[in-house]
Amino acid sequence: MEDNSSLAAKVYPIKSLAVVARHHTISLTLQDSILLSAILCTASAALYTESEDLKHRLSTLYFKGQTIQALNQALLKSQTLGASSLYAISLLLWVECIQGGLLDMETHLAGLQKLLARSGALDDCPLPFVATIFSSSLLGCSFFRPSVVALLGTDLLQLVDSQRQCTLFTLLHSQGSSDPPLEQIQQAYAQGIALEHQLLSLPFDPGKPSLTPQQDAVRLTLFVFAQPTVLMMKPLCAFARAMAGQIKEALGNTDLLSMWNSNSDLLLWVLFIGAFISRWQDEWGWFVGHIRNAVRASCTQTLEELEELLLGFFYIRENFGYALHSVWRAVSW
Repeated sequence: MEDNSSLAAKVYPIKSLAVVARHHTISLTLQDSILLSAILCTASAALYTESEDLKHRLSTLYFKGQTIQALNQALLKSQTLGASSLYAISLLLWVECIQGGLLDMETHLAGLQKLLARSGALDDCPLPFVATIFSSSLLGCSFFRPSVVALLGTDLLQLVDSQRQCTLFTLLHSQGSSDPPLEQIQQAYAQGIALEHQLLSLPFDPGKPSLTPQQDAVRLTLFVFAQPTVLMMKPLCAFARAMAGQIKEALGNTDLLSMWNSNSDLLLWVLFIGAFISRWQDEWGWFVGHIRNAVRASCTQTLEELEELLLGFFYIRENFGYALHSVWRAVSW
């Protein structure tokens, strides 16, 4: 597993958590063959993502099937699973995130939720496993769906991955799930500053291809989300006014639904962030109007369904929930 140690940084953006995770993973793997299969599946998936070598793709499918078969056999014997087996399911979720298997991911998630509801296994579960189960597996997973990957391209996806790590670090630290040393906090802060610079400079890099209107809209939305004060900003502040106007300009006045095609949920996320920062501005009505059209086109019936779509991208219920209720009232009027 040492050759794949970079996986730890993606799943556990706080280094101290990665060390604990590696320690417990190795010890539990010796006791649980299900976890061993899941780890081999995860490693194979990561290697395939990097190399696109078919043998790693086949290895991923083999170990995934082996893990699922072992889980099903374990559930025939008992309706509850131990912490290491729950961790194995969360790793399968991570594999589906990077490979874009939305249906499989929903299946794993539904099974995991049922097991958690009737399992006391988390009572003694190491913190990194809890972090994976509840945070790492799903945050931003919709960005890695094949159609979104094709739309965004490699450069933007790399920035999405950096944003995901920064967001996870902030969530785990701010919620008291971890107390990293000052050095790691400084590194995370520096990574956030570097991310902002990359998002701003991407259109002006002569070595990079020109951005499409969709890519530019996502870039601007990522930049808004990357701001540490965006959740506390006043809607009428200069930054909010400027960014709302730029996102609107990037989206343009064309038929948005036909341009974004199968990625209407990504469009909804961009429009929602635009609405979030344009409250009490003229642009708010424009964003809400297009959200209404996208919601109708996607056959979204309830607020909960809309929130479920947004949760696949960068959406934090505790911070955005009240704004989503306001948007939904305007959309469903």
